[in-house]
Amino acid sequence: MCLFHLVANEEKFFLRYDDGKQNVKWEFKLDLGTEGGKTLYNRLTKNKTIKSTMVWNMNQLTWSPENDSNFLSFLETDPSKKITFDAGDMLASLYNFIISSYHSESNYQQIIGNLIEPNNLFDMLKELKIEGKALFINLEFVYEPDNAPKIAELNKKIIIIFIIGLSILIVIFIIKFIV
Repeated sequence: MCLFHLVANEEKFFLRYDDGKQNVKWEFKLDLGTEGGKTLYNRLTKNKTIKSTMVWNMNQLTWSPENDSNFLSFLETDPSKKITFDAGDMLASLYNFIISSYHSESNYQQIIGNLIEPNNLFDMLKELKIEGKALFINLEFVYEPDNAPKIAELNKKIIIIFIIGLSILIVIFIIKFIV
């Protein structure tokens, strides 16, 4: 039963944009093997939503204290090794959080997750961008435990099937001993 619960329970994480005209969200995955991934996971499961003001400039989306007084670092110390990252990777350093739209290498950052379909986000940002100026955009990181009611119902059905099956086995076992 516990195995079934773990398989069926899918936590989903989204980056959401809502300006009143369009409400769009992009799913992302977190790397829980990293400090930044665990920190963001813990904050999202506790608060359900984290609001941010990010800047789209130089083909990357950046959240930093210069752009948003609500910036919360996901790391205690800056990573020291060089990493290679791809479009859609979510990078954390001590002083910023970046979602990259290109492939490159960097120091002092940690890959903490990635967008599932990053091109949809980047295409929208390119359309919104005013030439020569950085675009400030309000986004939310959202945690959605969307299968919780389904799991409870599924667990009830599994228990009922288990009890019925066990009852049938007991009846067969009793009949076997009588005959």
